[in-house]
Amino acid sequence: MYTFEFNFDYHFIIAIVLTLLFTVFSFLFTYCNLAIKRRKKRVTISILVMSLVFLVIGYLLIFNDVIEYFEIKNEIYNNRISYVEGYVENFSTPNNPSFWTHEHEEFDLEGIHFIYYRESYGYTQMKNNGGIIRENSRIKIGYIEKDERNVIVFIQIID
Repeated sequence: MYTFEFNFDYHFIIAIVLTLLFTVFSFLFTYCNLAIKRRKKRVTISILVMSLVFLVIGYLLIFNDVIEYFEIKNEIYNNRISYVEGYVENFSTPNNPSFWTHEHEEFDLEGIHFIYYRESYGYTQMKNNGGIIRENSRIKIGYIEKDERNVIVFIQIID
């Protein structure tokens, strides 16, 4: 059985590391310039502004994923989950997915279309990586409609 969790993929980790690096180095560089007063004040201010721009962009990349996570958790908490049970149809999975590609799996269940990507939130476990969804298997899915996508937050295999 699967229940919702947030998947911290490599995009998220890279965004955090880059944001922290930009933050530390930008402020360190600005501090050094102010401390030794080797540069003109105008140059130091422009470096500080650039540092803040990189900082804001980095945090927006990170917090977008976190906000989406909490939105889904709120939907679960308020019991706004739709359930469907049936046999998996039109199951499609990549033959040889690569770590760096944007591969996805998709299927239909009682006329409802589901698609998920490895680097997404909700259920993301692909078949060739231990995923439990198979063609013609009977399952029950709990999902939440989010941004024109049905996010899987619960799966139960029915024998």
